[in-house]
Amino acid sequence: MTEQEATDKLETLVGSVDKCFRLMRLYRSCEQSASGNAFTLHKLPTTEERFRKRAAEEGYSVKAINHYLNHVR
Repeated sequence: MTEQEATDKLETLVGSVDKCFRLMRLYRSCEQSASGNAFTLHKLPTTEERFRKRAAEEGYSVKAINHYLNHVR
């Protein structure tokens, strides 16, 4: 699957170009250090875990989220 085909399919899955870009911005906002440091007692959620949770809260389907993670990012 080419990059353009993957993007076109994502657009179809989410319903519009705007929602496609919103999902991409959402992923970027979830990117941050995912591992704990010396001052934390627990492991912080990974970028993917944060993204999946926030995207689902925004109403994106599991299929659209998986497609984004597997083919677009």
